[in-house]
Amino acid sequence: MYLGVGYITKASQGFYVYSFLNPSKGPILAAYIVGILAGTILVFCIVNLIKWGLSKRTAAKRRESAHEYEIRRRDASLEEGKNSASL
Repeated sequence: MYLGVGYITKASQGFYVYSFLNPSKGPILAAYIVGILAGTILVFCIVNLIKWGLSKRTAAKRRESAHEYEIRRRDASLEEGKNSASL
């Protein structure tokens, strides 16, 4: 889409924002466009993998924290039961 804006600039202002967008370059133009697309897809995948990894790690910490809370709560209720039984 960004490359399309470069062609709009050529149509409206008469120059190419980037010289490699000039169609007279032929097959090299196609190679640039495919390369930019591949780079964009690669960055997208890397960012999403990092995001996925961080969300899994955060979810695991939350589960662990909730489990520890339940253990503390259970232990506290057992202690209260022992204290009230001894009175």
